[in-house]
Amino acid sequence: MKFKIVKEYLNTKFDIPTTLKYKSGPYEPVTLTFKNHQTKGPGIIISSPEHEKIVSVFLNDFINVGNAHKIYKKDFIFNLYYNESKVFLYAESGEVFYVNNSDSTSSEPFNMPIKYIVFTGYFNEDRKSITVGTPPELGELIKYFQIYQSSNK
Repeated sequence: MKFKIVKEYLNTKFDIPTTLKYKSGPYEPVTLTFKNHQTKGPGIIISSPEHEKIVSVFLNDFINVGNAHKIYKKDFIFNLYYNESKVFLYAESGEVFYVNNSDSTSSEPFNMPIKYIVFTGYFNEDRKSITVGTPPELGELIKYFQIYQSSNK
């Protein structure tokens, strides 16, 4: 499943909850809800009726640089893959601009591209993981979903 979060929405900090459903055949394999958490910030909540599980991925867990203020400069485009234990959000594109704070420990403003980064959420564990490149098990899931997609055309 490929989805885009436009920069205008990213810059609202997800203050207006939005839900996206993707239908495939007679069931909905995954539902995405985008909403802001009071302490964790913008989050993507992934519900899988297939596994009767929910996982949350909070953007600040992966793209946070101290107390610097973030401005989202490009739309985020993700491919979503999942298995019975994890959800992988493989970033195709996106960019965050970090602006200095008024404190003396701030660094210079800089851009951080969000590309080829894998955001991983766990269905049953309160863990987070970030990797650059493609984890081996994600490669297998990509192949599986490509076969599934081509057989349903």
